[in-house]
Amino acid sequence: MIKLSAHDAPAELRAVALALRAATKEVRTDANKRMRATMNPAWQSEVTQHLTGAGRLEGRLLTAGTRVAAGNPPTLVAANSKRAVGRGVLTPSVDWPIYEFGAKGDKLSKMKSPKGKVYGRHTRRGLPAFKASGHVLYPALASVLPRIAAFYAQSVIRAYMDALDGKRV
Repeated sequence: MIKLSAHDAPAELRAVALALRAATKEVRTDANKRMRATMNPAWQSEVTQHLTGAGRLEGRLLTAGTRVAAGNPPTLVAANSKRAVGRGVLTPSVDWPIYEFGAKGDKLSKMKSPKGKVYGRHTRRGLPAFKASGHVLYPALASVLPRIAAFYAQSVIRAYMDALDGKRV
């Protein structure tokens, strides 16, 4: 789960978070509804766009449960399903980091059979190469985060203005 943090954000974003915290329940609900309705498709399409070139398993693993969850500040959720994918051994909410960041090298794991024979398996061959900045979710987050932060501020201001005008209270 990827979450926007207002603690180390610019002063404007911290002010928006404080304004939403001080708002009435109707204003908070309105701002959260706007946020989810507009930014859910943007976040989902950005994750899907960054999946080009990745395998089918990565797509099924990383796009499960992709959404913008309401909150102050909102939470960007991806790979948040507990339903197993593939052959039923990979769970997106648990196994997403290995497909997002990859694995280092081609590790040879030595194992012993019940009869005592030692044999080796290349356990990381089918995984993507290691990349500290991520393959799909983190690059998608970097490209969509400015839009989400700007719309977050706009939706809070719009919710306050509508409440003052009496449109949505």
